[in-house]
Amino acid sequence: MRLQPVHIEWNRKVIDEARRRGFTAYQQTHANHRTADPSLILIRGPRILHVWLRTGRRKPVPQADAYTQAGREAHVWYPADWPFVRSTLLLPEPEPTAPEAEEVTDRAWAIVAATAEERPEDVRQLVNPLDWSSQLAVMYALATCCVCFMAGAESSSLTDEQRARVAELARRQLMQRASSRDDG
Repeated sequence: MRLQPVHIEWNRKVIDEARRRGFTAYQQTHANHRTADPSLILIRGPRILHVWLRTGRRKPVPQADAYTQAGREAHVWYPADWPFVRSTLLLPEPEPTAPEAEEVTDRAWAIVAATAEERPEDVRQLVNPLDWSSQLAVMYALATCCVCFMAGAESSSLTDEQRARVAELARRQLMQRASSRDDG
């Protein structure tokens, strides 16, 4: 489908505004792309917008409705929608919700138990449903569990000597792993 100058100008205006607002813009560039596909995909953090850009007379775009029903953020924008376009692009990224510390620690210990018992499927089921920030929190809790165990401590109140010993063990392990990758 060959774009007319009015379409190209409208695409450029939306892309420029999206980039100004911190979005990465992917657009259909091949000449024979399907009109059923979004004109643009805009990404900023976890937010993904599927956008059909149109000019001329308003017509329904069933594909956008299908995307919305599937839980995706989808929009059909016409030049007359410019104020709405700008306000949509101004919406902040959704704030990640941090899990409770107790929940993170419980999950971390469950992962330790599943790992010790060689149950990788259970580990996947404990980790996969979490968003990235929650996975990081669990990884930190796991590292804390490992540090306490390696130091022989019952709690996270370690002495400087215990911390130094654990850090040295971890560095040696990293060097061994790097060496075995270089040899292999």
